[in-house]
Order: sequence, then C-alpha cells, then structure tokens
Amino acid sequence: MKKEKYVVVVLLLNCLIFAHAADKFAPVGNTLASTMQWLAVHTACLGAYNMAQVDYLQPDPRDYYQAPDIREYLARQSGNRTVTRAFYGICFDYAQFAYNAISTSQSYYENLGMKRGEFYIAAALESSRQIVLFKPVAQGQHSMVLNGEYVKEISRQNVQAHGSATKHGWLWVYGNDGTIYWIDPTWTDNSGYIWWGVIRNGREEQVAPESRLCAARLPSNDAFASFSSGDAKKNSGRYDEAIEDYDQAIRVEPNYAKAYNNRGLAYYHKHDYDRAIAEFNQAITLDPNYADAYNNRGLAYYAKRDMDKALADYDQAIKLDSTFALAYNGRAYVYLVKGDRERAVADVNQAIRLNPGEATWYATRGEIFIDLKMYDRAIMELELALRMSPGYPYANELLQRARRRGR
Repeated sequence: MKKEKYVVVVLLLNCLIFAHAADKFAPVGNTLASTMQWLAVHTACLGAYNMAQVDYLQPDPRDYYQAPDIREYLARQSGNRTVTRAFYGICFDYAQFAYNAISTSQSYYENLGMKRGEFYIAAALESSRQIVLFKPVAQGQHSMVLNGEYVKEISRQNVQAHGSATKHGWLWVYGNDGTIYWIDPTWTDNSGYIWWGVIRNGREEQVAPESRLCAARLPSNDAFASFSSGDAKKNSGRYDEAIEDYDQAIRVEPNYAKAYNNRGLAYYHKHDYDRAIAEFNQAITLDPNYADAYNNRGLAYYAKRDMDKALADYDQAIKLDSTFALAYNGRAYVYLVKGDRERAVADVNQAIRLNPGEATWYATRGEIFIDLKMYDRAIMELELALRMSPGYPYANELLQRARRRGR
C-alpha cells in the first residue's frame, strides 16, 4: 500500500497559512505584544535550531512548544531531518511564514495596535548592525531573490541585532506607538525556547515567552535519547530493538505520546496490528489532535480489512491537517476497496497536488487505473513513479501487472 521512503527536504513553510480569529491557528492575546509572542512560538515549534544556517544534515531538534499541529506537519515535510543549503535557508522560511500569517489576518493585528501595513521580513546582510526590511513581491517587482523568494527592499535600519548573526532573516512589526516588535523562531539564545522582543533606542531587547505557551514538562534527556535511538532502529527495520528503546522512553516519560505512536508503527511493521492499534489509541488519548496517530491507526485498520474504521481515522487525520498528503493516499485505498473509484481518484489527486514529488502517489493512481481497466493510463502513471524513484518495487510490480493485463 505504501512505499517506505526517507526523504530529506528543505522545510518550506509558505503553504501553511494562518486564518482568521475563528481558526484553530488564530492569534490569542489582547495586546499586540502578546499576539507577537504567540506568533513567535507557533512559528517555531521545532525548538533550538542551532544548525539553521549551516550546510549539513542533522536530526530535527527537540520540540519545546505546545503546537502539535504545526510540529507534526514540519516533521512530515522534513522526514524528521533537516537540511539547509540555500542562502538564508530555514530562518527566512520561518520569517515568511510569520509574514504570511499577518497578511491573512491583517485587520486583527491592526486592531491590536499594528501600524497599518508596517510588517516586514527583516534580514541581516553584510553586517549584523544594518537591517534590511523586505516585502515579498511578484517576479519583476523584486529587488533581490532570497532563499528562492522574490523580495523588494523597503528600507534599512542601523540596529544592534542578534549578536553577530549575518545572513539571517526574521520578522519586524511596527506598532502605532512607535515600538518595533521582532520575532525570530530560529533564535533561541541557547535557552531552548524561542525568544521575541522589542527594539528601543536602536537596540534589541529579548523577551522570554510566557510559560503558558511552552510545554509544561519536556521529555527528559534520557527519554528523548531512547526515543531517538528507537526511531533510528525502526527506520532501519530493526523493529524489536526499536520497541525496546520506545519501552525505555515510555518508562521514563509515561505520557510521551509520540513514543507510543512510533512504537505502534514498529508493531505495525511486525504485522501485529492489534498491538499497533492499542499503541495508537494511547497516543490519541494523550494527544487528541495527533493527526499522525489517526493516520497510522487507519493504516492498521486497513491491514485488518476493517474499512469503516480505517475511513473514520483517515477522515479525522485530514480534518486535523488538511495538508496531510499521506492520509489522502491512505483514504484513496479505502475508497478503492469500497468500490468508490471516483473518490479514490479525487483523494490521490489531492495528495499529488499537496506533494507532487512523491512517487508513492503516482503508484497509487496507477493501481486505481488498473482497477478501472485503463491500462495505458496505469502504465503511464507507474512509469512516472519509477522515473521519480528508480527501483521502487511496488511500482514495478504494478507496472508488470498493467502490461500483462493490457495486452
């Protein structure tokens, strides 16, 4: 049903958009300062990003924030690993994410005291003391290209900022009272928590976040080490050893929802679907908004051929995260088994729209076309999947099936 593939991508946050006040990502606060703090924390979510400006692979850092919706989205986008090779890289993407958040709810921020239209992506170019303010624009209107994005320079400011940071991006917001607020989700000051701040008299002042916006109790170093070891073993197919590591992580941190989820995946790969479902149940009990756990439980119910429960779980995963391409792909298989080919095609098409570079979705669409006896179209889809991922066994198996039946 799905191909195991380890994908390394640069995190691109532009496709996550905050909505208006009724949305689950809506700002919370009764002042511009409290809303800036909220935005800083909710655009961070991946924790201490000390590797944000370097060119090497590292596991994603620990999550220090209570924002599971975004956290899990980012983890899926990066395959739980992060690479930065582009100029500005991750820090610019975070800044643009925050910029987009304000753009889509601008009146809300203005009602709290933001000067009309005065919010920018700030960047330290040649010197840490000279700050350039940019706004994203369409191609042809730009003065520079940063991290693959077209931006227009608006103004420059001389500010002592971010220590010696250069080639860095963050967000500036002007208040009606003349205060400049800044947020930088990749700047943690080695504290493990995102800081935000204000600019007064040409100097930045850092402010620690309110405790209500941060995790009340972080997984201990021992629990996180065992969890990370379990992930490494699971990803290499050593499922029994992975389970032992997850066991240890849970002994240390009994409420570690992600450890239950990943232990469930290890049991799933051992074909112990009932035990896997029990693990996913516990993860969901601990975190009812855990979209990955619903998706994974749907996968286990599909393996048990309980299509109604699988469909319910995929529906819930998509309800929690409408960008969850893997859940659309899984639900497509459920619809195919149920004989609803129209919905199956619609779901796999949506997975492709969300993540067009994943060969798995094209293999799924190829299988659907085989079921529809549209063998030429199936062959085209499966050949595309194999061009994208040479040696993909399941796509190759389906391709041979399509060619035999299409003769």
